[in-house]
Amino acid sequence: MSELSRSSAQPGNRLAVVSNEFSDFATLEEIPFFDPDKSRTHA
Repeated sequence: MSELSRSSAQPGNRLAVVSNEFSDFATLEEIPFFDPDKSRTHA
């Protein structure tokens, strides 16, 4: 497991997420990441 440095933990930064079964990218968001209008799709 890897850790993210504080200087890299900025909203909008993209990360590679990799495991034995899965590989994809994620974009960091600010907290709270609440979508009251449900305007974003969810997988």
